[in-house]
Amino acid sequence: MAKVPQENAPAGGRKRKFRLALYDELTEDHIWKFHFTKAGITVSLIALFVLLSFLIYALIAFTPVRTLIPGYPDEHTRRVAATNAMKIDSLEYEIRKWDLYSENLRRVLSGEETLRLDSLYLRLSDRSTSAVTAEQEETLRQEETLLLEDVRRAEARENASDPSAPAPLEGLEFFTPVAGGVVTGAFERSSHPYVEITVPSGASVHAVLEGTVILTDWDDEFGYSIAIQHAGDLVSIYRRGGSLTRHAGDAVRAGTPIALTGAATDGAVTEDHLIFELWYRGSAVDPSNYISF
Repeated sequence: MAKVPQENAPAGGRKRKFRLALYDELTEDHIWKFHFTKAGITVSLIALFVLLSFLIYALIAFTPVRTLIPGYPDEHTRRVAATNAMKIDSLEYEIRKWDLYSENLRRVLSGEETLRLDSLYLRLSDRSTSAVTAEQEETLRQEETLLLEDVRRAEARENASDPSAPAPLEGLEFFTPVAGGVVTGAFERSSHPYVEITVPSGASVHAVLEGTVILTDWDDEFGYSIAIQHAGDLVSIYRRGGSLTRHAGDAVRAGTPIALTGAATDGAVTEDHLIFELWYRGSAVDPSNYISF
């Protein structure tokens, strides 16, 4: 096999041609020959390189061969990455939620106007793609109630050596929460930390002391609930209301109507009675010791 310039190649500006030939050494017969120029062979090599590059890319991109590349994510790795992304999203949601709780508690403890619950939910759900679901809202309400109670208990441990001792509330003049009611469920500190009062349907529920509404809520068990922060680390809570007339952040005076008794609008709560709680420094106290029902 030999590569020789073509015989009688013209001189001057004409292109030089080459021939690649394969001979039989014994008979000197042509077995195979190929004519080409420098430009032609260059173009052919470039085209061959491009074709090979495309074939390699297609092999890696569209066949399972790509999983053999070190560091390429397999199905398990992608599943773990998706799970971690969801966990990060949930963590961001929890951080946003506790930031809002901390802000609201700071306002309550410093005497500033508190954030309304509906505002909390709107701020919490201020995302570009989704809003807080009903289940998440219910979780928010329950956790906020528990958080408030934990704060009161922590204050009680710091400020009182015996939280179960009778609270020094005798000097306060409490307004009766509801007129014409009869106590049917007595206070019991460990299992029944509130009193139940039978009341006429549609009666007004009044704030027992001056204060600020810190929580409004609704659930299937207790219907509408409202909590009021009073001076001296005292909180009153009213549950099983049919409707509310005040919202979180509202300032109220003793005797201000804050709710109406009666069943909830969807019929989930059918008994016409009021649940009344009184908390002093994080501990439940018997309202019957200070209020004549």
